[in-house]
Parts: sequence; C-alpha cells; structure tokens
Amino acid sequence: MSVDCSSYKRFIETCFPDFEVADIRFIGGGTCRVFAVNHTLIFRFPHGESGPIGREDSDEDGNVAEDSPVEGSNPVEEIGAFLWHEKRVYEALAPLLPLPIPQFSYFSAGCAQFPFPIAGYKMLPGRSLSECVLSARERHHAAAQIGEFLSALHAVPLAALPAELRPPPPARIGHSNARRLFGEIEAHALPFLSAAEQAWTSRLFQEMIDDHSLRELTPAFTHGDFDGSNILYDPAQGAVNAIIDFEEAGQKGDPAVDFCALLAGFGREFLEAALAAYTHEVSEAMRRRIDLLSKRILFIELLYGIQVDDRRFIDNALRRLHRARHDIDPIGDWLDVSTSETRP
Repeated sequence: MSVDCSSYKRFIETCFPDFEVADIRFIGGGTCRVFAVNHTLIFRFPHGESGPIGREDSDEDGNVAEDSPVEGSNPVEEIGAFLWHEKRVYEALAPLLPLPIPQFSYFSAGCAQFPFPIAGYKMLPGRSLSECVLSARERHHAAAQIGEFLSALHAVPLAALPAELRPPPPARIGHSNARRLFGEIEAHALPFLSAAEQAWTSRLFQEMIDDHSLRELTPAFTHGDFDGSNILYDPAQGAVNAIIDFEEAGQKGDPAVDFCALLAGFGREFLEAALAAYTHEVSEAMRRRIDLLSKRILFIELLYGIQVDDRRFIDNALRRLHRARHDIDPIGDWLDVSTSETRP
C-alpha cells in the first residue's frame, strides 16, 4: 500500500505551526508509520486501528493489562497511548543508560488534522543490526555492548520511576501469555500446521504453562521488544550506537524477554556473548525461559500474517517453526517488511 507523504507533511505543519517540512520520506514502521523529515528527524504516527491478533497486552491467564485498551474505551484516547508511554520512558531513563535512546523534541497530543499523538526526535545514527553483516570479532563486540546495555537497563531502580512505568509484581508477570496465545493459535493457525507441527506446538506451550519460575522472579525494567531492528549499529565504528522503540518498556518485568529475540535472530553464540557481559545473575530458569520465548515469538508473526492475509509473514513464520522444531540455530527473525504496508 502506498503512503501519502503530503498528508503527513500537512499533519506535522498543522500540529507544529512553527515547523516547516522541507523533505519527508516514509521509511516503514510497525505500530507506527515512521518518516524521515528534513534528513535529521524521525516522526512517528500511530495507526488508527486496534492491535493485531497475538498482541502482547495481557498476562498469561488472559487478563488485560491495566494500560491496555479495553472494550468501551474511547478509541481516540487509546490510539497512540504507547507514544505517551515512550515519552515518559525516555525522560526517565536517558540519563541512566550507556547508549543513546530517542528523546522526543516534538510531541503533540493531536490536532484537528490528526487527532492522535505525534512524536518527533533527532535521528540517531546507525543501521538496524539485523541488516549488518559482521565479522566474528564485530559480532562478539556488539553482543558484549548489548549485554552491558541490558545490565544497566535491568538495574534501573524501580522505586525511582513513576508508578506507571514500573513492571507488574511477580504474581502478575505473564512472560509467555501462554494460555491466551495458544488459544489464538488453536482458533486461527491450526489449518496452517501439519499434525507433527501441531503436536510440537502443543508441547511447547504446555511447557511454558507449566513453568512457574516467574513466581520467584524479582521484576526488572525491560525493553520488551529487543530485537535487531531496534538496535542501531555503526559499521564504520564497529559498534552499537543507539537503542530505539521503547513502546513496550517496563511492561513485562522478566529479563528473559530482552534476550529471547537475540537468540532467535542471531543464534546461541551471540546470546552467550551477551550473557557473558551481563552483570546480573543468569539462572538456569532464566535460560529456559529465554529458550522458550525465542520459539514463542514466531507464533506472533504467524498470527499476524493470518490476520492481514499476507503469505509472506505466514511463510516466514512457518520456516522459523521448521528451524525451531529441528533445533536449527538461529531460528530467524520476523520478515524484514514494514508492517505499516499491511495496515490501513
């Protein structure tokens, strides 16, 4: 689907009357449409619709999180609520972290032209780590930087944060949302799976449901969507430059969630290098959760592809499922296609 940049130029100039858009280019996005503006800024616009099948806003028993849209709520107030959340995250965390993160220099609650939040920040240098081809030495260095960053992020003192940024208590942390997610798989995805794949999926989710190690977890502040697309790398410097997209930050509480996509996308050797630089305890229970979660995330892509009727996502998720079933390392990432292209 094509994106009309002229409309978004008008939205920016209406919501920020003193700002002139000389150049605007659509660059993709997931929950937001993302634009490069005047070659130096990133502007983000939420989609005007509810979340897809498989969204991560309820606990493992299916209870909707307190900050999630609920039936009967005002959709104008809810659309883009995560941008308000990110604004608070960036203001609270930027001084505490060893790598740059976005800081909104432009923020609008909405205007007549676009009645939802709009956020703009200075473009951070670097390319998505997922796009970079690294030598063994560069991969090890990047993994170590990531381990150091996550050490600092997970050490953020929760008591010093605003109440709305603190993760839920252990009894409410649903690291897998396993029952709810498996119910969605049974309802929508079984026709896409062979009998052997169905049996493997059932065993995987039963293992997640039976894992009670979270009950003894000390919650940490987590990124929540920590994959290669949100890690910016500078090939010239051979280093990670910045971390972006904190819209799920603080909502999950389990440090394992910030390692699972590293395992899925970059493999076990990369994960081990990151864990070696991680300064907090890594228990066997945490390693087991990382492994389980690295497999679970492929089903989010499968359900998304089914919802938007896009075989590209479905086929990529099924390839990842095949690799996961046969212990092929790495399992693989989401398809490198902007999901903004599939949303109205």
